[in-house]
Amino acid sequence: MPSLLLIDRRPRDSVGLSSALAKAGYAVTHIERSELVSDFVKLNRPATILVGRLPTDIFRHEMCALLRRAAPASSTAIIVLAPQATRLTRIRCLEDGADDILDEDMPIDLLTARIRALGAPLSRTRETRILRYGPIEMSIDEHKVHACGATLDLQPTTFQVLRSFLERPEQILSRSELLARSTRIATSRSLYKHVRLLRRALATLGVGDPIITKPPLGYMLSMR
Repeated sequence: MPSLLLIDRRPRDSVGLSSALAKAGYAVTHIERSELVSDFVKLNRPATILVGRLPTDIFRHEMCALLRRAAPASSTAIIVLAPQATRLTRIRCLEDGADDILDEDMPIDLLTARIRALGAPLSRTRETRILRYGPIEMSIDEHKVHACGATLDLQPTTFQVLRSFLERPEQILSRSELLARSTRIATSRSLYKHVRLLRRALATLGVGDPIITKPPLGYMLSMR
């Protein structure tokens, strides 16, 4: 059963849609508060996320950016529900990570069909998200890392740091880029801490220290 997260500050107004989605075969979770969203997505990795009426502390396009940092594009569909969205709203949401913007006032059966159609191509590929570099292999959807025949147990934030390196091996990542890729890390000092934890974890498996510091630019994952 595919999982679906509905973000909406007014749950009573979305009961009809939630019921229709449940009948369509989705396991629906509802979240009202924006500050709870990122951690939930990282831990549960829903197949589809619907962005409805948001709290006043965040705009729709900002929520799309937050969600896309927490969920890879190949495993999660982000759909914005907006009544008569302006052209600027549509552009900003799409640029910041949304897969589509739908009119929330369309009939529920048509809305449900559109949501299923948008999520279907992603659900066929979400189990194959593997990143590899040298002896390191990461399964994004299973949240597991293997190296040299052993499993590496990483905290969610350290896992995200390693993922950033594996997505761009042999390339220098600035500290600002690494900070932008993880909503859990707020300062360069915290980033240094997780890079150090990652180095220590890789060393215990005999990988050595493939994370190279490139002052003053940042860090690079390299086996060369």
